[in-house]
Amino acid sequence: MPFDLNAAMERAELDAAPVSSLAYGRNAGAWLLIRGLAISSPGAARSVLLCQAKGGNTDVLQVPRASETAAAVVQILLRKSGRPAVEVRTYRTVPRAGRFLVFGDEALRLAARRPAGVRILYDVGTEWRRRTGFPCVFAVFVVRREAVRRGRPAVRRLAEAIRSSVSESLRNLPALQHEVRLRFRLPQEAVRDYFRRLRYGLVPEDVRGLRKLLSEAHSAGLLPNNPKIDFAEGV
Repeated sequence: MPFDLNAAMERAELDAAPVSSLAYGRNAGAWLLIRGLAISSPGAARSVLLCQAKGGNTDVLQVPRASETAAAVVQILLRKSGRPAVEVRTYRTVPRAGRFLVFGDEALRLAARRPAGVRILYDVGTEWRRRTGFPCVFAVFVVRREAVRRGRPAVRRLAEAIRSSVSESLRNLPALQHEVRLRFRLPQEAVRDYFRRLRYGLVPEDVRGLRKLLSEAHSAGLLPNNPKIDFAEGV
């Protein structure tokens, strides 16, 4: 789970891992970005939705534990729309009342089934693009600065292996989509659309989007500073 990888990196139990963009922002002094690897949405993400169910307190934003970056993005978007600060609470099962963020397979399932009494307020990727003009970078791949100092060739081999794995998965996308559809019991078209919408490289536009996200998170009080983005050179 993303939350667990964030925590393991912050405890220095791992030298490299995919982490949330917000976790990178908190730890940019100790971590370096690996080039060409990220999870971003140039527009509609389809798998990250802000919803409203009947009842509940609209001053509370309910979020799953695994959605740190998406939760931050929603708080920034609410701030941009003139809404006062909201209280953020985590949930284990999808809420039946109030305002909540739904993420991943739960979002795809909710969008496909459209349960009664639940309204999708917006796709977070779409709204972020509309408000900022940038793609929404949900996760990045990082390596500890100390690990690069200890052994750059080993880090380079790891980065190459991850890039190769991503490329291989994208080349075999129909098989991957079939596996995801069966595992999570999702409609075939929803799974296809999900993989079409996300981007797994870190292109220049994504880097600019990441800078924008970290700057906005700092302005909203979600990060202690606005970190400088640094890459692991030669990796």
